[in-house]
Amino acid sequence: MAITQFQLARLELRRGRYRTAEQWARKALAIEDRLSPKDRPERAYAYNLLGVVLGRQGRYLESGRAYGVALSMFERTLGPEHPEVANAHNNLAVTASRVGDYPAAVAGYEQALKIRERVLPPDHPSLGDSHSNLCGAYASQREFKEAKRACQRALEIFDAGGSAHSTAVSWPHYYVGTILAAQNQPAKAGDAFARALAILDAAPDANPRQRARMLAHLAASQLETREPRSAIEH
Repeated sequence: MAITQFQLARLELRRGRYRTAEQWARKALAIEDRLSPKDRPERAYAYNLLGVVLGRQGRYLESGRAYGVALSMFERTLGPEHPEVANAHNNLAVTASRVGDYPAAVAGYEQALKIRERVLPPDHPSLGDSHSNLCGAYASQREFKEAKRACQRALEIFDAGGSAHSTAVSWPHYYVGTILAAQNQPAKAGDAFARALAILDAAPDANPRQRARMLAHLAASQLETREPRSAIEH
């Protein structure tokens, strides 16, 4: 594989230099395209990375196409029951969610979950991620009963797997907060947002944008409950 180009693309992605990362990812693909056989897991990884880079730039349709190619290649080269196939389904679902196609997102997350349940241990954090993602997609469709069930299952898996303090655990709490806010329960929503924020504050690798998003929701819920001082102090 075009290892150097692939590694440089990942490095630039971590640095937030998405245009440069895209250039390196495309160079890696150009090299892979000259190799044979065409269906190689390495080529699928390159398409998957390109999908990530395009998604970070908000180019979701292009990102979805790249993920779709990666999915087909992973299925042909690794088999339909491989964790990378589940990851590809998950990536496509994330892209669908970004463009507001929540039914497609739910279908993709469910497909990823089915594969992960068959090939991963029951307390693997990827299973928690799947349930958490489903929670978010259901909540976006205002299917709150299904959303709460998915969030609860996610938290149970994270706790069983020893991942209770991972930044990934903040998302189920955040989604529960959005559900409660939509149901006009600002005090309970604020508690959920506060739990999500506390997890992020304790994590050295927390995403600043994710923290800002949750902080904004917490402040809004506190204003709804007429706690302006708390809303300002965070």
